[in-house]
Amino acid sequence: MSSAAEPLLLVVGDWYGQGGLQRQLGDLVEQWPDRSVTVLTWRRGWRPRRRRAGRVTVFALPALQRWSVELGSGRARLNTGIAVVGGVLAALISRRRWRVAYAAGLHPEGTVAVIGAAPWRRRVVACTWLTGPLGNVARLQQAATPSLVRRAVGRAHWLVADTQEAADELIEAGFSPTRVRIVPGGIDLERHKPASTQERAAARRSLGLAGGASIIACCCRLDLRQKRLDVLFEAWAAARRPGWQLVVAGDGPDQRLVEQLADRAGVTLLGWVGDARLVWRAADAFAFPTAAETTGLALVEAMATGLTGVVSALPTFVQRKPDGVRLISNKVSAWAQALGSIMDADQDVRRAEGARARLWAQGAHDVRSTAAALAALLDSEGG
Repeated sequence: MSSAAEPLLLVVGDWYGQGGLQRQLGDLVEQWPDRSVTVLTWRRGWRPRRRRAGRVTVFALPALQRWSVELGSGRARLNTGIAVVGGVLAALISRRRWRVAYAAGLHPEGTVAVIGAAPWRRRVVACTWLTGPLGNVARLQQAATPSLVRRAVGRAHWLVADTQEAADELIEAGFSPTRVRIVPGGIDLERHKPASTQERAAARRSLGLAGGASIIACCCRLDLRQKRLDVLFEAWAAARRPGWQLVVAGDGPDQRLVEQLADRAGVTLLGWVGDARLVWRAADAFAFPTAAETTGLALVEAMATGLTGVVSALPTFVQRKPDGVRLISNKVSAWAQALGSIMDADQDVRRAEGARARLWAQGAHDVRSTAAALAALLDSEGG
């Protein structure tokens, strides 16, 4: 890639967040070792903050709350307005640090990148990373001036979706099909791989999961609007077997309610685990109950670790046909039956399904392929 060394402006609502998007962005930056990176993100408070770590410089900008909050309230719209103004000013001030921009989101991220790049006609790639009522397109349409914002974001050279469903949503929202490209989300397959016996035992000790119980693991944000932990917990209460344990790692806005539901269902909550690999290494199978996803990074990570699992049958997953897992509707009875079938299966059957899952993740979600495809778009003019 001849222009791979061009310095990059990365606009992301929460660079210091703990979800799949942040893990994916971190992996991408590692795949671009010859690019210096300037990150624009948010921080609570009224004073901007600048931090540098190697070739990555982070400008954390003042905001009332996270950039990603829904825009239904006046406070949220004001917050997004502050993000756009502050982000554009930061992009202009730091213009000597970057020559091409990548926005991890449509609004305010894409808006900031496009307006900040306009004076010098620099290239902009904007991506969408969640579909449906909670997704990026829905958020853009909730803006105070949706038509103006859509036109601004539509000036990006490329609009990236990680699934066909996300691409279709962009086109249905009025964005030019010639500017939309599909780039599947990727993970580092060397970091996420089947665990040895020693790694499995070490992960369990680290998580405080000593003992011989078999484990079904779930790693997600504790947000019941998106992650259907309520369905999972009720199904677990109906399907649980002696010698099995359901553990959930994560935190989020519904933590208190999730704690109550977990206590009633006999589920072990681990809290936030900084390295998700520990959770997958400790597990015998996984659960991924959700109402909205695109790539679903936790799903791909678990499959890459060689785990079989139970997954919500969202349209994107039905279309992509992940191998070695059970796709089922978000109904308690369906989840209970699927969980029971995994626990009742012979260990060799689970391992064979996990091996197929690993092969699927390797074929569809290698971060090296993702990084190469995005670099090609960053280095080319749009449609």
